[in-house]
Amino acid sequence: MKRLLKSIKYGLLEERKSLIQLFLACAFISIIYCIRAYTNGLIAENSFEVLVLFIKIYFIVLTFFIAFFILLIFFGLIGKRK
Repeated sequence: MKRLLKSIKYGLLEERKSLIQLFLACAFISIIYCIRAYTNGLIAENSFEVLVLFIKIYFIVLTFFIAFFILLIFFGLIGKRK
């Protein structure tokens, strides 16, 4: 179990920045796609509500992602190298 936690810890230390960048890039691309779909009329019925829904989902997922990393820092899996 200790070996597993150490591998997770060092893996997260190395991959933390790339995971955050990947998540933010995917979220940014999805918001741009939703805006383009809204302006091109691809979302026909209730298009503004669908756009608002996508943006709300993005911020909810972003909040959980940030909370996940705060919990990892709190439990000491990220931040301290021994």
